Amino acid sequence: MKLSKYVTQIPDYIDSSAYYTTQDLHNTVNETDIPTYPTIPSFKEIIDQNEQSLPVEGSFVEYVDQITRKIKFGVVLKPSDSKFDDNYNRIMVLTMENSIEMVSPTHINYQLYQIVRPDWIGQMRLDEYRTEADLPARLYLVEVLKYFIQQSLEFSEDLSAGLSLVHSQYSKKDNIVPISILEIIESLKFSNKLLNKISDNYFQQSILLMSIHLFVSNSPLWIQSSNLPNYRLTNIVQNGCTNALIYGSNYFLNSISNSQSIDRLNQVSGNEILMREANDFLTKLYNDQQSSSCKSYDDLNFYVTIWEGRHFKFIIDCLKFFIIYPHSVIARLLSKFDVFKDTPVTPGNVYSFLERLKLYNNSQNQLTDIFLSANIIGKPALSQLALSTPGDVQVPSNSEAISSNQFTDKFPHLRKEKSYYKDHVVYGIPILKDPSMSLGSSLAVSLEKVNSRRYTINIHIPDIATKLSPSSDLFNELLQDSISMKSLGKLLQGEQMNKLFDKKLEGHFRFPNQATEEENNWYRVGDIPSHSHNSGMDSRSVTCLTVSLSYNTFDSNPFSNLQDKISISFDSLASVKIKNIQQHELEECLEGKADVSPFRIFKRTVSPSREGQSRLNTEDIHNIGFIYNVLKSHFKIRNLNGASIVHASKSLDPEDSSDMIKDLSYANSGRTNERLITKIELKNSAKKFSRSKFFVDEIESMVASITSLYCAVNKIPVYSYYQENLYDELNPTEDSKAEVAYSKGKDSVLVSHDNLFLPNYYADSFYQTLISRDANGYVSLPANIIGRSFLGKVGLEVSSNGLVSGNLPMGLSNGYVDIIHALDDFEVILNQLQILNFVQLQFHNSFVKRTQSHLENINKSSYLKGYGYNVRGPFESVALTQQQDKIIDSKKLVSFLQTIHKRFWTLKMLEQKLVQEEFEKNSVTEGASYECIITHTGYEVPDMANRISRGFCTELGIEVDVLNSTHNNINIGTVVKCDKVLYFDVVSGACVLKEEQVF
Repeated sequence: MKLSKYVTQIPDYIDSSAYYTTQDLHNTVNETDIPTYPTIPSFKEIIDQNEQSLPVEGSFVEYVDQITRKIKFGVVLKPSDSKFDDNYNRIMVLTMENSIEMVSPTHINYQLYQIVRPDWIGQMRLDEYRTEADLPARLYLVEVLKYFIQQSLEFSEDLSAGLSLVHSQYSKKDNIVPISILEIIESLKFSNKLLNKISDNYFQQSILLMSIHLFVSNSPLWIQSSNLPNYRLTNIVQNGCTNALIYGSNYFLNSISNSQSIDRLNQVSGNEILMREANDFLTKLYNDQQSSSCKSYDDLNFYVTIWEGRHFKFIIDCLKFFIIYPHSVIARLLSKFDVFKDTPVTPGNVYSFLERLKLYNNSQNQLTDIFLSANIIGKPALSQLALSTPGDVQVPSNSEAISSNQFTDKFPHLRKEKSYYKDHVVYGIPILKDPSMSLGSSLAVSLEKVNSRRYTINIHIPDIATKLSPSSDLFNELLQDSISMKSLGKLLQGEQMNKLFDKKLEGHFRFPNQATEEENNWYRVGDIPSHSHNSGMDSRSVTCLTVSLSYNTFDSNPFSNLQDKISISFDSLASVKIKNIQQHELEECLEGKADVSPFRIFKRTVSPSREGQSRLNTEDIHNIGFIYNVLKSHFKIRNLNGASIVHASKSLDPEDSSDMIKDLSYANSGRTNERLITKIELKNSAKKFSRSKFFVDEIESMVASITSLYCAVNKIPVYSYYQENLYDELNPTEDSKAEVAYSKGKDSVLVSHDNLFLPNYYADSFYQTLISRDANGYVSLPANIIGRSFLGKVGLEVSSNGLVSGNLPMGLSNGYVDIIHALDDFEVILNQLQILNFVQLQFHNSFVKRTQSHLENINKSSYLKGYGYNVRGPFESVALTQQQDKIIDSKKLVSFLQTIHKRFWTLKMLEQKLVQEEFEKNSVTEGASYECIITHTGYEVPDMANRISRGFCTELGIEVDVLNSTHNNINIGTVVKCDKVLYFDVVSGACVLKEEQVF
């Protein structure tokens, strides 16, 4: 079938170097004639402008042609006029081939914002005379594009030595490393000639940026995420913002292991004798593995890593890396081997070759993870060639510092500021994606009754900043580079990698189950007496950072004047009882199933010794229920502030694969051909534990809101996440008034929802998408997707002087400040450190007032300086700004790896679901039904009455291509029913579904 052939020919890799090297760049341009701008002092300002601004007249853009799937380069002649209307939501671009094309901003890899003056572009009136290709002004503009690329390629050659040094400086042995163009520029040493040239004007500064982009694209020692088309998502899904902004590119340094293997392969291919030896090795290995006396996986592993084959291990490493990043340079080198003489070198063919070698997907390693095996996410624990789970990756140990008392409490004097009654109970709650609850909880809550009206709600968080001092080796190790700053989580079966702390050290920070010293031995008739003991409490005392909220049940709005009702302290929990609640217990408690029936005479509680379960008595259930109701009130307040929240079971998260599990079972059970197989299944815990997930999520949101307000009032610099309306309908600026006027008049879209009392309606603003909330306050997934089309990108800022930006889709007017996930994110530790320094300063001032002895106070706090703490208050905002780029890089790395991880395993699960044990590639499989919500209207397939759009599949939890009929009226937010998997490829990440009633 013609359509199937077209779909299967979509490339796995976009070769950007082929486009620029094959272009005729001859031109007669004199640079002084180009109307550009003066030099901009800060490259950071230029780069932020390139990444965050809407494409406008005079901007140069590199984009992917969706029909040919090839790179193109051009200048913007006219910006988009709409967010939803297909006739107006694309920008007009003049390419180097002198063609005028309509391009969706979400397909743009790289933007150089407004290099030439827009008034110069406007005077040409090329949009009016787009059919006249021979206009002198148009031809001159094409020559300007050629001149720009020609200069960029020359710059790239001049910078090659310096960029190689940058790779050597920052790359890691077995991990890819995220890096930004700004970091690259700051690491380069320019010659005086280049330095003078860059300083000429903004045009030359942009040439420098483009030259770095070209170098990264052309080298297999670097990774550019946008070159992998099937792993590229829309802005709506990946970044939670409008598709009117460019998608952009992320850059990574390849690991040293892979770089050395690629360099070695390149050297061998240039030497006839060495190439013959390598070719003989691979051919013989392949023939041996196809014979009846083939090596087992373990023998093959030893053969390649230890014995004779170790000299050619670089070939295997290149094959594994090529599968996930099929760069044209590696393809050309691999094509010289005889095993690929009659087979195109594609990721699918190389993957099949490794399967035939009995290296991937063998009986001992049934489901190989192609990304874990590619030397980009850590070192194999046992020098394995193929890995299947995160547990196969080596975990570095940093818990030896416990024995040397490096993690003792440095602030015991702060623990006396707040005390708890001995009957006070703290409830450790399970974070859904936290697989380490057996080590203790990393989040806890408690309730204090002040009087019949007033209560105090406490949220307790491990206070890592009080134990991990800024002068410690571990702190500086985490501060050193971006790959150490954030754990890689949300993986298959809830596993995590690249943890900040190893298992033993993490357990040191968590809250264990803990009983008071004098536990009440009185119990009712029928009760089972329990004598729980402090888990691991002999060697340490439990401390925490406590966020407290004073709550008055008689207030009409308990969250008004919040600054007078909140406090943050550093407390000791040594004398209170800690009950760690399992996930199912919390869910039953919130559902009301744990309530005691009034008709029971004897109440029997559950022994806490059974699988770590805690005793929940009537008071416990009341306390948790009270906090739950407060959280529901906070949820309503967020909704009043414009929050757009979907139900937990309908999450739009392309990175979270923790709900997928590996299940072992037997095929052909009881027969002679019985064998063990591994299946991937989806457990959908968010739906099963919806109340407990709401409980945890809302605690995180409330703590973020309280903390951001606390820091704003006290002018504490911290990291804060913001996201604002890109088209501010309430307070439009002069620049946005035209866009708003257009939106109100024409640019609207149909919103479908779950509110039975409201018909579907058209929305032309973010706030109108919120009208359709259901009875529980949730918006539908289509409404949420449409709402994202009005938002800018999520940004990270360092708040200072009390000035913060809001986070509109979360309903937080002061931004989102995270102080909870300190076990997984170094950014959170820095936030805790800032608050700790402020609280210490308050203690200092209070102590001086009480004692009138400044010298005595200095003697008490001077030891803190030796640990690196700032006793004069929080660090200045500039100190946080210096680490901001590394933190952003770490999040880009984690997002990239989690996205490709989820896509791979989701398609693996789909493969098993469709075919059970056998599957023929490219076959059309029917029978299943899939619901997709359109996130991009896509493009028309050439010579056919069909189009391929982009949609988020709710059953799979990933974004897929959807084949629609051009006769169907679809738009962003349209719900489409699909009945066939037209094509998918687990290796390349491609997946195309067919809408019902299409041929």
